[in-house]
Amino acid sequence: MNVILVSGRYPTSTSASDRHDEDAKFAALLASTDCDVRWIVPGEATSVRELAGVTVIPVRTRAPGFRGVEARLRDKFTESVLAREVRRDLPAVVHLLDYGGSMSVNVSWVASRLGVPVVVNVRAAPTLCHRGDLVYVDGTECADWADPERCAACCLVPSVRGLSSLSSWFARLLRVVRWPFSTYPTPMAFQNRRELIAGGPQSADAIVVASAVDRDRMELSGLRRESLAILAAAGVEDWVAVYDRVTRT
Repeated sequence: MNVILVSGRYPTSTSASDRHDEDAKFAALLASTDCDVRWIVPGEATSVRELAGVTVIPVRTRAPGFRGVEARLRDKFTESVLAREVRRDLPAVVHLLDYGGSMSVNVSWVASRLGVPVVVNVRAAPTLCHRGDLVYVDGTECADWADPERCAACCLVPSVRGLSSLSSWFARLLRVVRWPFSTYPTPMAFQNRRELIAGGPQSADAIVVASAVDRDRMELSGLRRESLAILAAAGVEDWVAVYDRVTRT
């Protein structure tokens, strides 16, 4: 089976390295099942180590900074490379390994419009939360990620992966005086983010989550419950079974 894997694009080199290491292991295991595997890897690195049986396709692209709430959801470079690879050699399936966070919301649509079945793997926390953890500023678990005012207030608080203390102070000042040209996260940006995130996987043939908790969260975000499949601790054979199912429908 001819498969194209697409990794996520991450805002820090550490998170990119960790996730890409996991994706590399999966790509190698998939290739060992006699699948013809191409792996698209977005990031700032100019090269990716070779993998036996896997065609590694690095994409030089950088995730926008924390202020870029909507900009993080678009990546024309990865979209273009995916379109090129699909046209060059039509795959049986395209698998998005980590939708949400900083992956383009258009990737699933691009593959689908080119006539390829799409499988999307979704982690709820980085998909629904701009900070990536669904933890509110007071340290409690966030259960109201649909409120753009709440999201904006949370993301204006200084954090390791977010704004510095000085940027946070300045951003909150601009919000108090209602400065219309602020480049910091705004409620409108989070409203748009929510709609874009929910719309991105709608063209997929299978949307996969790792738990019932993530399924419930994604349903609340706007995805149909019946479109969400749970694969807990899935092995490569489980994913091949998903590929077989979507290519038969």
